[in-house]
Amino acid sequence: MTVPTSEPPTSRFQTENAAPTPPVEYDVGSNTIRPLMVLTNVWCSSGTLMSDGTLVQTGGWADGYRRVTTYKSCGTCDWKEIPNGLNQQRWYATNHLLPDGRQIIIDAKNQVVRTYPTMPGGQPRNYPSTGSAVLLPLWIKQGVVEAVEVLVCGGTPKGAFANANNGRFDGALDSCGRIRISDNDPQWVMETMPLARVMGDMLLLPNGHVLIINGASAGVAGWELGRNPVLSPVTYRPDNQIGPRFEVQNPSTKPRVYDSTAVLLRDGRVLVGGSNPHDKYVFANALYPTELSLEAFSPSYLDSSSSPLRPRIISPKTKTKIRYGKLVAVTFAVSGPVDPNLVTVTMVSPSFNTLVFYESKDVGSG
Repeated sequence: MTVPTSEPPTSRFQTENAAPTPPVEYDVGSNTIRPLMVLTNVWCSSGTLMSDGTLVQTGGWADGYRRVTTYKSCGTCDWKEIPNGLNQQRWYATNHLLPDGRQIIIDAKNQVVRTYPTMPGGQPRNYPSTGSAVLLPLWIKQGVVEAVEVLVCGGTPKGAFANANNGRFDGALDSCGRIRISDNDPQWVMETMPLARVMGDMLLLPNGHVLIINGASAGVAGWELGRNPVLSPVTYRPDNQIGPRFEVQNPSTKPRVYDSTAVLLRDGRVLVGGSNPHDKYVFANALYPTELSLEAFSPSYLDSSSSPLRPRIISPKTKTKIRYGKLVAVTFAVSGPVDPNLVTVTMVSPSFNTLVFYESKDVGSG
């Protein structure tokens, strides 16, 4: 592998004591990886996919604050870096793809756009009491979005961070709050998960359900501060009545706590990876060792019993461009009886996961 030249390292993670850990490209079909190289610190960067499949990653930490890095898979391609691609420093921002193909990049400058009511209970849900949140599916009928709802689940109670640093690990929260932010007077509706969780990941599934996976049932986010990993994923069905919306799924055998992640694959499975609750890589003699493995979770809609209902797309076959505001015809066939009035089309936008690419022998990479 040819390593491109770069300006001298300035990041605190790129010292002579730091070991760069290159990103890799993972081929799902062949279950193989190809090492890549990025030379600046992209810790807590933000990004999104462009319409042509190019991944644009912006900001990061230290020498990555104003850096833009791009990657487009081509078999032999690698990251391209733009040293001052941003006109101001960004760390942990949010990127969103616009209809004209550009990206808007937003961070928290403490500007209040709209105030919503506080979730009942007043318990913290952000880092280090890290809950998770998701924008529920947007159902469109006759060109109009019916409602815009947000679901927030898990976290830890007040004081949990201080207690964890003193060796007392409080139980995670088992509550969820759901709010229609499109209402004129939005109000929270509270629900209870079957499993309490902190540091969980939430993502939308193609059938409109929400998967809640990874995390712990005690402690908080951060190095050495989480306890009792939650091995069983839970699915949430937004359209069910309150109560039977949650369903516990088959468990994994691998703890996935701090710095773990999950992403939806094109075949409907969920790729789960990572977990490093330490300030450096620790593979032995640890309560929860650093985890470099990947595993795939298959939701219930992939069961063989659902095969007769699973559609086979006839046209378009692949890589069809769908223009904003335009129509596209999809022809499909199924082997079993289907009521055409019950057919819906789900479109899922690729997610972006913040990754850590450097491990330091002196200071942690987060």
